Amino acid sequence: MDAPWLSVSPTNGTLTGDATTNVLVSLDDAASNLFVGDYTAQVTLTNMSTGMQHYRSFTLQISDPLTLSPAAGFEFGGSPSGPFNVDSEALSVDQCQSSRCGLERGELPAWLSVFADQRAVGA
Repeated sequence: MDAPWLSVSPTNGTLTGDATTNVLVSLDDAASNLFVGDYTAQVTLTNMSTGMQHYRSFTLQISDPLTLSPAAGFEFGGSPSGPFNVDSEALSVDQCQSSRCGLERGELPAWLSVFADQRAVGA
């Protein structure tokens, strides 16, 4: 197997004659540490008598659960020294489905400040 986010049980074994068994493929704890994106893996089962290999592919799709509102961003306007039509706007972050959502602001121009409502962030 080629993915640390999957577990296979049993990892090996021997079947006799017409015997059958189940192989359980499941998500491992490492899956919760993956970033948004599509991940693929392949599990190989080999017939040790004939050397014939059988492959099963698995795909994990991780999407971003956060919703930002408004989606289009903000616009401020006014004359060179003000007043401006709006001096602040609220951005709503919603649908964080885990116990902790990490939010990080990027580089800001000198004229823009960002503040978080501590009652809502890091709760």
